[in-house]
Amino acid sequence: MYNGITFRLFLLKRKRKSNGEMPVYLRITKDRKYRIVSTGVSVPEKQWNESSQTVRKSHPRHSSINARLDDILATAKETVWDMPDEKKSITEVKSALSASGTALDFFGYANAFCDSLIQSKRISAYKNTKVTLRFFTSYLGKGYVPFDEITADTLHGFQNFLQEPRMITVNGEKVKKHGNKANTVYNHFKNLKRIFKQALLDDVINTNPFLKFKPIQKQRTDKARLSYKQVQGIETLDLPPGSWLDVTRDAFMFSFYNAGIRFGDIARLQWKHIIDGRLKYNMSKTGTGKNIHLLKPALTILDKYRPVTPDKEEFLFPILDAGLDYSDEVFLKAQISSKNVIVNRNLKILAGLAGIEENVSFHVARHSFADYARTSGMDIYNISKALGHADITITQAYLKSFDETSLDTEMEKLFNNGL
Repeated sequence: MYNGITFRLFLLKRKRKSNGEMPVYLRITKDRKYRIVSTGVSVPEKQWNESSQTVRKSHPRHSSINARLDDILATAKETVWDMPDEKKSITEVKSALSASGTALDFFGYANAFCDSLIQSKRISAYKNTKVTLRFFTSYLGKGYVPFDEITADTLHGFQNFLQEPRMITVNGEKVKKHGNKANTVYNHFKNLKRIFKQALLDDVINTNPFLKFKPIQKQRTDKARLSYKQVQGIETLDLPPGSWLDVTRDAFMFSFYNAGIRFGDIARLQWKHIIDGRLKYNMSKTGTGKNIHLLKPALTILDKYRPVTPDKEEFLFPILDAGLDYSDEVFLKAQISSKNVIVNRNLKILAGLAGIEENVSFHVARHSFADYARTSGMDIYNISKALGHADITITQAYLKSFDETSLDTEMEKLFNNGL
């Protein structure tokens, strides 16, 4: 007790989140009156021990979360201890704790935010945000900073830090590393803005430095794609049967012939998704269903991998390791991400063998299909449907970066015909 003030951590059940978790708040009490301050932590009710005010050991991150709650409680007590006695009212205490986020350090909250991304199975967002936090830690030179120390000037300095070339050590030697490009910087700040936005919603802060700082804007970039001739160049490569390069090429071509199936879906496809000569599955990105008539080139690829007696649960392509339990969506996405790195590396090798200079990744199959369909005269409605877009305006934006090449061709036709 501090001059009649007590503290207690509790679950605020009326703020239950959509994922079932409840936020942990700090109650500040004096003379039977109280105020509450968010800790930025949320846990399932069954994993909260009310008597000890801690997260139960059944929670996978109980140690780190309890350590953070201890820090918050210690900070609260220290704040009250340092206040003049005449200022030690619950209103003044809450103001001191929450006015600028002093009750919680930024990185502690940010790491809890990343935990929530994992629980929501947003693996890519989790990884990207973690990278941003590593850069931000490097810039600040410390892994602890109160929210109120992060100002518009801090963000401006971080932007300069990301853009400026700097020296790094590679194999024991100092080399100059180019600064991040505009879209990379934009993505880092998108991750930071998301954290501050959630902190505002959680009542951890009541001011946002992004109100006085506008980060660099995202720049339009051309989508890498291959001509049909280049795609055929990859398709006709003579590769060792059953090799990783062979599997990569077949998966890439299968994607191309089926309207650019994303890698995450290609890796998940099972024989149960092949029904009466059609491919039927739900896209993992949107959850919407796809129903594709399998053309001869796609069926020819499948015949290379079709077992004599197919197991409906067996994957179409040997990309994911057989025998592992993929029932955990987080584990599955992590494995897909790991295999995507290998496949993209293989595609660069295949592009080199085919004499292709473009930077080829698996997603290029999707871009290449869209561009080939457009230049072959397929109407935008059918292209949109093939790509699985929810709205035709998405398709229009998707194809917009291809317009420059189309314009070049039409201009050449125009003036060549006039000569």
